[in-house]
Amino acid sequence: MSCKRYHGRTVKLNQNAYRNFRSQPPKIPYAGIFMDYFGPMKVKQNGVTTKVYILLITCVYSRAVSLTISYD
Repeated sequence: MSCKRYHGRTVKLNQNAYRNFRSQPPKIPYAGIFMDYFGPMKVKQNGVTTKVYILLITCVYSRAVSLTISYD
């Protein structure tokens, strides 16, 4: 019987398709995005309190973030 420690198989690295997307992202920004709303938040503008929501858009590849204010 041989020892598993010295004669066992080597560990294989994770070679899935996700790795290629991270190492060579597409040239188009925001090609793959994640969108979410958060809020409501109360904002005071010129003495008037209004309720606003924030639209969060995140690029999947570069992790760039865009925030947009939505009033309704």
